[in-house]
Amino acid sequence: MNDQDKLSILLDNLKLCDARSSRDAEQRSIMLSEIAKHLCIVSQDEDISEIIARFCELTDSTKVSDGIAICSALVSETRLLDALRYTVSVGHEESTPAGSHGKVAFTKNKYNEIAFEQLSKKIIGAKAHYTASLSDACEAVNDGECEFCIIPVRNSHDGRLWGFYSLLDRYGLKICSICSVESLDSISSTDYALVGKYSPEPSKRQSADLPLIFEFSVLAEDGEFLTDLLSVARQCRATLLYIDSRPVEYDIQSCRYILSFYLKASDSLLLRCLLATYYDSYSPIGLYQKN
Repeated sequence: MNDQDKLSILLDNLKLCDARSSRDAEQRSIMLSEIAKHLCIVSQDEDISEIIARFCELTDSTKVSDGIAICSALVSETRLLDALRYTVSVGHEESTPAGSHGKVAFTKNKYNEIAFEQLSKKIIGAKAHYTASLSDACEAVNDGECEFCIIPVRNSHDGRLWGFYSLLDRYGLKICSICSVESLDSISSTDYALVGKYSPEPSKRQSADLPLIFEFSVLAEDGEFLTDLLSVARQCRATLLYIDSRPVEYDIQSCRYILSFYLKASDSLLLRCLLATYYDSYSPIGLYQKN
């Protein structure tokens, strides 16, 4: 046998192995999906975490790529949808204290006024509430004095404004909507966020095709987790907008990664389920539309 014949045989065998691996992976995916559907159907309660734990136990798998099977089954099971939405909600809805409905806290300046004019269109009976500082604005929401506040979160020069994101963490607030405001010279622009205690879940009356931005953070010692996460996000039909990272002050070995994706409302539920299940340090920041 000459060298060329030997090479041809090796290449043919390689193609056979690749084809066999592809078929095995496809069959495995089908089996995982069937197991997940069965667990959702036979479940006697609506404890989402118990259903997922049972799936992981039966399949002996902790891989996020396998988790698509059980999370997809949960999203597809109408009986479990309300429980799933609650489990993966971006903050939890609380009763709004009397007198705070529609009140929006912010510091008084031209740009904040423009942002309020844009963002208040989504609020019934919106009323401006002026504060001395952005911290005071966030505290007004945290204390129940106001329903929302407005803070800048990104600009065209500096990107993500980490100092203002720290206010979201400090007061446990979530981004509900964002608008962009141009500078007076039209050279730069700044994104201003309408912030509250939770990001409302897209209502049943809204189209499942409603385009949203989903923003969240993950703490990690390095960026190795991003490979699997980005692969799963693509399978959820999510388009990456931004990735930013910054060292964690209290743990110099860890970084906080903030990711923003563009996706449909129906797909956001699947991605949030996967993140909440497989990333212990996952924290949602906002689920919103951009004006």
